[in-house]
Amino acid sequence: MRKAKLPQEPSTVPELAVAEIQEPYDLEAAENLFRQAEQAEQSGDLESAFHAYTAAIERAPNMAKAYAGRAFLLMQSGMLEEAISDYDRALALQPDEWNWILNRGVCKFELEHLEDAIKDYDAAIALRPDCAPAYMNRGMAKTDLEDYTHALEDLDKALELNPDNAKALYQRGFCKAMLGREEEAVVDLSRAIELEPSDAYAYALRGSVNLNLGNLRQAKADYDDAIRLDPDDADLYVRRGNVRQMLGDSEGAERDFAEAARLNPDLWKQ
Repeated sequence: MRKAKLPQEPSTVPELAVAEIQEPYDLEAAENLFRQAEQAEQSGDLESAFHAYTAAIERAPNMAKAYAGRAFLLMQSGMLEEAISDYDRALALQPDEWNWILNRGVCKFELEHLEDAIKDYDAAIALRPDCAPAYMNRGMAKTDLEDYTHALEDLDKALELNPDNAKALYQRGFCKAMLGREEEAVVDLSRAIELEPSDAYAYALRGSVNLNLGNLRQAKADYDDAIRLDPDDADLYVRRGNVRQMLGDSEGAERDFAEAARLNPDLWKQ
């Protein structure tokens, strides 16, 4: 998640419980401030955008879109609890905004509140059944809960709606590998790599699947590419070193293990 520079004390923004919200007392000024916030956000001045959204809320405490706008900035900055609070306020006022529900689910997922995230993804899908990101995100949450079968159903739907989503292909490949469908996993991961050739994780996962299938030379080639893209990951050198040992390349394996130890001196203590 991209981190944005925002004020460090968002808690100084007045807390407005939904029950306390009154009719707006300066809607015209609030609308002008909301437009200023959008313009500042589009120009990359996220701190000014944050302050303009906050000022709009102060002038019109029932302006749901201002809470949602500020929530999105907070989410970008990594202030996830604060973002959830603003999305709660926005959705108390406009409960059928599926994209706000989806974003709140993303915040909960990032905080590892997986069951709560799934509830938000369920609600977003109920409102927008053709929302591919909601299916993909719900599939990711179910994957983290090790519910691979149901995760696969969501990822299938996400890819039905958006066949060229490299992230969904990677996730589906992972689920298939965990379910023992390794040849199918290789197909998904290969397609993910075609779409996103700079993804070291996809090469590394395909390397592990190829290793399990006994495709040692292909596994080594995958780890070669993963290391090329992410040369500071000690674990990748260990994996390639193990494959090199299996291929009879003892010297190459030793070089990989030495590099892994250099990158992570505590590696062999774990």
